[in-house]
Amino acid sequence: QQNAQITGVNLCENDTVPVSSNITNGTSYMWSTGDTSEFAIVSQAQIIWVEVMDEFGCMSSDTNEITASDIASLPVATAFCEGSSVTLDPNAAGTSYLWSDGSTTSTIAVSDTGDWCVTVTDLNCQSVACSDVDEILEPTPAFVDSSDFHTVVFTNLTADADENTTYLWDFGDGTTSTEFEPIHVYPYGEECENFATVTLTVSNVCGSWTFTNDSVAYGPCVSVEEVEGAIALDVFPNPANGEFTIVSPE
Repeated sequence: QQNAQITGVNLCENDTVPVSSNITNGTSYMWSTGDTSEFAIVSQAQIIWVEVMDEFGCMSSDTNEITASDIASLPVATAFCEGSSVTLDPNAAGTSYLWSDGSTTSTIAVSDTGDWCVTVTDLNCQSVACSDVDEILEPTPAFVDSSDFHTVVFTNLTADADENTTYLWDFGDGTTSTEFEPIHVYPYGEECENFATVTLTVSNVCGSWTFTNDSVAYGPCVSVEEVEGAIALDVFPNPANGEFTIVSPE
């Protein structure tokens, strides 16, 4: 009598392999996979069993575990904040790890930009994963302004911003804006020149930073001050022939 003995298998990525019952001359085979020949075809981890009738009419069975190695996986792209780092984890159990810089730890803290790859080895399998690592800079907020009466145009001079940077303007009069370069109209003020405190806050996933100007000017300024009261002037001759004299009385 021959006894069924399932050959253990560890599957790698995209593997499809035959598993043997180790009875070559059986008259019938019944696998948990539904196969009915000497071999079962497997492509995923599982507990597998087989029942075999040999050439002498004797029945035997066996059960075994089909294992599968983890596949290394990293985000296609990731980033770390300026002055910090990001931890890369392939999320794969292995017997050895080899990173782009020669490190052999299962995870790695990265503070340099560029492509980072890891090769994970587990039993008979190897898998590779890579990630494009970038650095998120700290924006430096700044702006200048120009006024036309009560209308102020703000020019955004923020440095090291990216497409994910957001902006919040506080105009100092109870109103705000999230535009990149807003135009703001201040309420009427009786003073010739009024001053507002304007704050620009820029934010990204790493934090927020502010810039404040407490002397943003606006108002109905004119080139000369108004003269209060009436002043009598003497103009002669009257009528004049293109030339006349203006005299202010004492």
